[in-house]
Amino acid sequence: DQIGSPTYARDLAYAITKIINSDSNDYGTYHFSNTGAASWYQFATEIFERSSISINVKGIPTQAYPTPAKRSQYSVLDTRKFQNKFTFEIRSWQEGLVSCLTEYQMIKQQ
Repeated sequence: DQIGSPTYARDLAYAITKIINSDSNDYGTYHFSNTGAASWYQFATEIFERSSISINVKGIPTQAYPTPAKRSQYSVLDTRKFQNKFTFEIRSWQEGLVSCLTEYQMIKQQ
């Protein structure tokens, strides 16, 4: 029941590099995340499916997993300001996940 935008760290690093290398002096706060939204359950399910791992993922509500930190149920970031300023096409979280898993497999084989 917690919805967010899973974000591949390489995509975030690339976005930060775009900002650093731009000639912009429009200082401020810019939000970045991969596009789309997913629950933690959907994210975990996608990871296992893309990894060809057969497992039964069971979703649980937030109240069944208490933590000291309060978690927002909807934490999808609005990236329009970033996209408009830096004319940067942001990938979906699914595309970022595929890249992440591909890179992981390459590293694992070394």
